[in-house]
Amino acid sequence: MSFSVTEVVTTRAIFAVPMARRYLLGSCLSWLGNGLVLGLFVIYLHSVRDLSYTEAGFVLSIQAVFSLGFGFLSGHLIDRFGPKPVLLVGIVATSGATIWLGHVGSFLAATTAAVGLAFGGALTWPSGSTILARFVPDSHRQQLFGLNFLFLNLGLGLGTLLGASVVSVAQPSTFQLLYLIDGLSFLIFFVVVLTLKVPVERDHRSEQEKADQPGSYREVFAERRIRRLLLALLLLFTASYGSLEAGFSAFVQGVGHQPVRAIGPIFAFNTFAIVLGQLFVLKRMQGKRRTNLMQVVAMLWGLCWLLVALGPMLSKSLGFACFVAGSVVFAVGETIWSPIVPSIMNAVAPAHLRGRFNALGTMLFGSAALLAPLIAGPVLDSSFAPIWPLLLLVLLGAGAWLIRGVRDQLTNEEDGVSSPEAVKE
Repeated sequence: MSFSVTEVVTTRAIFAVPMARRYLLGSCLSWLGNGLVLGLFVIYLHSVRDLSYTEAGFVLSIQAVFSLGFGFLSGHLIDRFGPKPVLLVGIVATSGATIWLGHVGSFLAATTAAVGLAFGGALTWPSGSTILARFVPDSHRQQLFGLNFLFLNLGLGLGTLLGASVVSVAQPSTFQLLYLIDGLSFLIFFVVVLTLKVPVERDHRSEQEKADQPGSYREVFAERRIRRLLLALLLLFTASYGSLEAGFSAFVQGVGHQPVRAIGPIFAFNTFAIVLGQLFVLKRMQGKRRTNLMQVVAMLWGLCWLLVALGPMLSKSLGFACFVAGSVVFAVGETIWSPIVPSIMNAVAPAHLRGRFNALGTMLFGSAALLAPLIAGPVLDSSFAPIWPLLLLVLLGAGAWLIRGVRDQLTNEEDGVSSPEAVKE
């Protein structure tokens, strides 16, 4: 199948790639199951399993610590054995840990489940990104990663609505049922991945170059621009996704005085805003510098946390509207962010290190999940809980400043402003 220069910018052309389409649909079904319990992890551990917010935060932090260790292993395994077998193992591990999470009755049991989720996630995310990167050339990846994020959120959005309609803090069995369905949904994705034909990426280096640089994380960190990029991404991840998981639901319920059933609809607005806006945003991102767009994202997420901070100051109904507005603004930032980060990571990654670069992207997410609870847990358990969203503005500002310095260290192609070329599959 051939892509013309004009077809490069259309999502229809990307979706026409059979293996990519199959992956996207299978992933969507898997994320529908995950959407059933989205945003309820901290509430579940606190309100159903009687863990304090700080203990729940430590569970998330422990998960993040193990994600980092498993992440380094994952990058090595992907570059050594290929992404498909690593992804299959990760799916099975995630499925089992998710089902077990519905039956935990103590801090230790919750921690065990979290370690299992860390192992599965550390294998699944980077191997999935590596597979997607192999389906299309660099000029098409931004579109494909954007489509992947769209289908991910379509599944999450449907799942959150279904989960919100049945979940009840007074009935722990409802959480067990949702975690069971979530775990089983991963097995559907497992079958889909088994049928994928993943292209082999050739290493075009000379034999001498391969001998001098056989592949290691030392090669990745050798470049100053990569180190600065990773630090910027860490700060932005911590102030966004990490904090959304670690504190948003608890803030809405505890400080904003919203019922637990309000969490599902708030996240549903977020996910459906992504589904409705992703294609629109993708068309308008073409040819624009990725680093500039990342700074725009930082500003949008800053506006989101300002709206969240305003919510508790208003009436219950207006506060809910503020939380919804914040989640929608966050979603707009996500539609820009989601295609950029994996695209820029794969753009700067040589073929023999692609697995390690994608693993680092996952580890940044895990590191954010480690740092964010350490900020959110103690603050939300104290009298300073109302200012928690404002603390995140500092991290966003620092991340945006670092991105500005990275801009001059990337080539035009890496920063997303090269002209797309005709390619063949």
